Amino acid sequence: MGPQSEPEARPRVLVVDRSMDRRLFLRASLQERCRVALAPTETDGAAHLRHCPPRALVVGGVPGRTEHEPLRTELRRSGGPATLKLWATRPSPEWPDATLRHPFTQADLIRAVDRLLRADAISDDDGLGAAGALLDGPCPPQ
Repeated sequence: MGPQSEPEARPRVLVVDRSMDRRLFLRASLQERCRVALAPTETDGAAHLRHCPPRALVVGGVPGRTEHEPLRTELRRSGGPATLKLWATRPSPEWPDATLRHPFTQADLIRAVDRLLRADAISDDDGLGAAGALLDGPCPPQ
């Protein structure tokens, strides 16, 4: 998936990470290809999933196993978007669709998100992915 000029034509991606620096790096890395929403906690991420579902979810550093629960609960409830877990020390069988281990480059991140979005797009009969029908709905400004 290459850069797209029309903002509404780009898929929504939600980034959840406790570090502001990482959230900003992830947004800067993806913003030419995607409309990127940021959430500093999994609770905020879960709220975003309920109100403005993205095509993909990128989860970075979040403290503690119990901190994943609000997001995991919302993903189970909604069926959730395709999920990429960053900074994984080993692949998790729990809920991510893909992992990207640290250290990685900006190009590695873009390739991983592109693969995630393509896999989501072809997994649904209409070619839009599980959340594809929601892409044009209004969401709060980022």
